[in-house]
Amino acid sequence: MTEEGNANLTSSIHNLKQGLQIINTEWRYIYLNNAAVNQSKHTRDELMSHTMLELYPGIENTSLFKTMKICMEDKIFTNFLNKFEFPDGSISWFELRIQPVQEGLLILSVDVTDHEESDLEKKLFIDQLEVVLATTPNKVKQPLSNYSSFPFLPAYASLSREDIQNVINHLKESAITIEQFTKELNQYISMSLLRSTS
Repeated sequence: MTEEGNANLTSSIHNLKQGLQIINTEWRYIYLNNAAVNQSKHTRDELMSHTMLELYPGIENTSLFKTMKICMEDKIFTNFLNKFEFPDGSISWFELRIQPVQEGLLILSVDVTDHEESDLEKKLFIDQLEVVLATTPNKVKQPLSNYSSFPFLPAYASLSREDIQNVINHLKESAITIEQFTKELNQYISMSLLRSTS
């Protein structure tokens, strides 16, 4: 390959949308393209002058680090979906392709945070909807059974005014219960629709 071809290839790798990094056996970065630097939330100088363990304290206790160590020692390739918590408390999701190279490890990384957060929102929506549906029978069935359990109109003739007033109050309470549940259900549906369109 010509010198110009090498320069073009280097430029292409450096500007890939996917992160690309090479780490040596001492867990030092020896190459990062622009995307990998951006994903790290560190400057290039910080990355190149520190080990991974120095930049991300506690990473040696994570499943990611254990996976990388196995890949490096056993010379195997693997894919890994990583939920990474940065020192500032923020969280990102990365789809990683980890493979051994002569220097140590080559890691391709794709930020899939938006996709994973969308999946989590869908799961939360489904969980909340299941709760709503699970409580629907009790919240509606009981008030409705209150209506059906009251005597027919002809039977009211044998009731005292106090008993009739108790019946009316009970019916009102049942109606309020159904109305309140309907409002809660409509509010939940409206909020869910708003989230799905935002």
